Amino acid sequence: MPFTVHVDTVPPLHAWAQRTPDTQHLVVTPVRAHRRNLRNQLREHDCPQTNFEFARILEVARRVSGRDGPTETLDTVDRLYHLRSLLAEARQADAAWFRDLAVATGTRLSERPEDAEAIRSEIELITGFHPDRLAALRSAADGIGTPADQDSHARITAAVAMQRALTQRVDPAPTPDTVIRAATRTLAAEGAAAWQAAYETVDRVTVAGMASLPAALVDFLRVVATEAAVDIHLYLRAATGPTARDRLPALCAVDTPGNEVIES
Repeated sequence: MPFTVHVDTVPPLHAWAQRTPDTQHLVVTPVRAHRRNLRNQLREHDCPQTNFEFARILEVARRVSGRDGPTETLDTVDRLYHLRSLLAEARQADAAWFRDLAVATGTRLSERPEDAEAIRSEIELITGFHPDRLAALRSAADGIGTPADQDSHARITAAVAMQRALTQRVDPAPTPDTVIRAATRTLAAEGAAAWQAAYETVDRVTVAGMASLPAALVDFLRVVATEAAVDIHLYLRAATGPTARDRLPALCAVDTPGNEVIES
């Protein structure tokens, strides 16, 4: 794997601190609390912070994508609003994916968009809608026996259908991971130049505080590491880290990171 993985370890930012005129170290955290804790570590060790920049992964992806890439995303409330409409339309049209998913879940999906969103987001998390990962997931479903295999196929097909419908009906990217995948494709196409245009002096990225590793994030970090020769360190939580670490080889096995079956 093109990055170093740490489990149940706090990033030793104080060991990397130095006074520099430019940012050299990008620190990516999911929420402000993690960012605050790491900044406090630097203060406690009386360390300079001039060589660090702190950001969320969505902010990094937006910056890498540049003005030509997607920047705005739907929040959860807006995504549920659009899902409610498209589920009602699918029910009225008697769409096959809607029928199959309703049978698999045993719920009135048009009245429970949050259930549909949970299914869509789970498939996005583990596959990033990458065609190879979706094919592998379908293959795994074939081996679990009826009716569980039918239910799994229904969920996968519905997740793709919902993502495609969201992409077609809204101007903003339907999810943050959509922006991350677009940034990954930009990096894959333009190489180190795209990274240097966004983070010219950054040669180390630390990702900390992640409860899980979405496929879109792994793909993005892979391309940053391989195309821009950036040193990537992943710091995973104690409870979920071992499972996330064990999934990494499979996540990194696909070609064309950032590719997806649905593109705007």
